[in-house]
Amino acid sequence: LDVLTEGQSAEASSEKAQIISRIKEETQKLNDLVTNFVMYGKPAQPQKTPVHVPEIVESVLRMASDRLRIQRISVRREFADAAPIAVDPDMIRRALMNLVGNAIDAMPEGGELRVATGPSEDGRYAMTVGDTGEGIPESDRERIFEPYFTTKTSGLGLGLVLTRKIVEAHGGEIVVDSEPGKGTSIHVFLPEGDA
Repeated sequence: LDVLTEGQSAEASSEKAQIISRIKEETQKLNDLVTNFVMYGKPAQPQKTPVHVPEIVESVLRMASDRLRIQRISVRREFADAAPIAVDPDMIRRALMNLVGNAIDAMPEGGELRVATGPSEDGRYAMTVGDTGEGIPESDRERIFEPYFTTKTSGLGLGLVLTRKIVEAHGGEIVVDSEPGKGTSIHVFLPEGDA
């Protein structure tokens, strides 16, 4: 009967934790792929209800916490005080998951993820997800919302397509601000409407 020393036991436990973490991450990626594909194929009909968007943001950041920690990405939150807005919480969560996932992918060596929410100067509700990654080359900026366009080694290239569909289904607008070598910010503007 083999007896593990305390050091070996701790090492085995750490290795198991890493394997479980990787399995969870890959499962989440697969789930995201399937969800994006299914949602892309059906018309978006938002089921609106009053929500505090920062609460949705926090749930997305909790889901991404392992990747943020492993890639040494810090998070800067900028939540302006705002009343609830009428949106479909599941659809907005999906859009934010896509934007946060892209931002994390853009910073494999670490960086800062910035998430901002609140009223914009023109009376709409704004959400911004920014990264300090390499930025998007100008030649690709026109194509990132095309179905199946991706520069990643995995994925279907539907994340941003679906995100734009979700935003437009809410009567909103999505704007990309990117500078090669400095990072990318995706701005989503939604009508505040009556919550």
